[in-house]
Formats: sequence, C-alpha cells, structure tokens
Amino acid sequence: MGTRFLATKECLIPEIYKTHILSAKCDGTLIVARKALPMRVLKSKGAEKIREMEERGAAKEEINALADEMYCRDDPDHSLMPAGQISGMIEEIPPFRR
Repeated sequence: MGTRFLATKECLIPEIYKTHILSAKCDGTLIVARKALPMRVLKSKGAEKIREMEERGAAKEEINALADEMYCRDDPDHSLMPAGQISGMIEEIPPFRR
C-alpha cells in the first residue's frame, strides 16, 4: 500500500518520482543493498550500480554511503526511489480521497 499512497496527488514526493512509478512495468523494481540495508526500489542506473557493488563484494559501509547519497534525488537515473512490486500496476495519480 505504501507505493499506492506515494502515487497520489497529496503526496509530497517529487513529481519525477511519481512519473517513474507510473512508467514502471511489472519487472520495474529490484532489491538492492541486500547485505547492508535491503530495500526494493524502482529500477535505475543508480540501483544497478549498487547491485554491481554488491556482486563484486563491496563493504556494507561503502554500499550504505552511496545509497544515502542517491536516496530520492531529483535525477531519476541516479536515484534510489523505494517502491513496491505494485508499481507496475499503477496507472494514474488519483487524489487520496475520491
């Protein structure tokens, strides 16, 4: 339900974040920082970079530092935007109350 609440008119996240949720497909998320601070995020170049760091065995501290730097930035390609698997099913940004 968290992602559904993010994708509402009243939510104060940046519009680019909402747009990224809308454009996500059914495979539009991945889990990153599994050995550090696991989170499911929308796919992006930044998320892929963290995944690569994990695969090469980078230290938790290094992964966490980069994740902190990329968390919810204005640049969707180099940002970590937490979102659930439901992202691929969200097709509109409605008001919270109808």
